[in-house]
Amino acid sequence: MGYYYRIMIAGKELHYLFHYLETSRYFQNSIEEAPKDNAICVKENDFNLWEEKWKYNACAPTEMAILPFRTSDYLLKDHRCVYHAVAFLYKNKAYLITAQSGTGKSTQLRNWMKLYGDETKIINGDKPIIEKTDENKIFVHPSPWKGKEGWGDDTLPPAPLGGIVFLSQAKENRIERMSNLQAAIPLLSRFLFTVESEENIRQACAIESCMLESVPVFHLHNIGDLASTQMIHDALTEVE
Repeated sequence: MGYYYRIMIAGKELHYLFHYLETSRYFQNSIEEAPKDNAICVKENDFNLWEEKWKYNACAPTEMAILPFRTSDYLLKDHRCVYHAVAFLYKNKAYLITAQSGTGKSTQLRNWMKLYGDETKIINGDKPIIEKTDENKIFVHPSPWKGKEGWGDDTLPPAPLGGIVFLSQAKENRIERMSNLQAAIPLLSRFLFTVESEENIRQACAIESCMLESVPVFHLHNIGDLASTQMIHDALTEVE
C-alpha cells in the first residue's frame, strides 16, 4: 500500500510512492495519482536501518529525511543531485555554504541576511539541488528539503553557481582558498546519494569535477560572528 504523487522538482516531473500520506504535506504543488511504474520511494531496508540507528519507529519525517538520497539516485542520470548546504542568491549568482550539521551554516546565513539581505534571496536552507549542464556549467535549484527553519523559495529559477564556502569552528576568524586537491573529498562528501550503483558515483564525481573547475572554494575557520560573514562576502566578491 502507498500513495502516489507527481511533483515538480528541479525542473523535472518526478513520480513518488510515499509510505505515509503525511509525507506529501512537505511538498508544494504535489498532484495525486502519479504513474505507479518506476516511482521514487524509500525502501523497506532504509526504514529498518534508520530504526536500528536512531532507536525509534519510522514515520513521515523519517521518510522525508531519506528521500533526498533516493531522489538523487534518480536524478543523477540527468546530472543533478541533492547537495547538503545552504544556498542563496546574491547579485544573480548562487552561493553554497556547507559544513557538518551543527557547525554554523544557519548562523552564517542569518548573518548574511542581516548584512546583505536587501540584495539576497534564500534558495534553500539545507539541501538544494545542483545541476551540471551540457555546457559544463553548474546551476543551483530550490528543493523541498529546506531544513528545520523552512528557509527557501521554490519559485526561484535555477541560478549559476558562483562559489562555495566550507565552514569549521575556530577561536578566531580566518579564510583561505582551497586547492582542488584540498576541496575534492570535502566537496564530494556533501553529495546526498546512495552508493548502491557504481554509475551514481561516476555521475556525482563528474558534477564535482565541473564544480572544482568552475568556481572558487574557500575554507572559513570562524567564530560565527558578523565579521566572519563579511570575510565570506569579501572573498567571494574579490574573485568575480
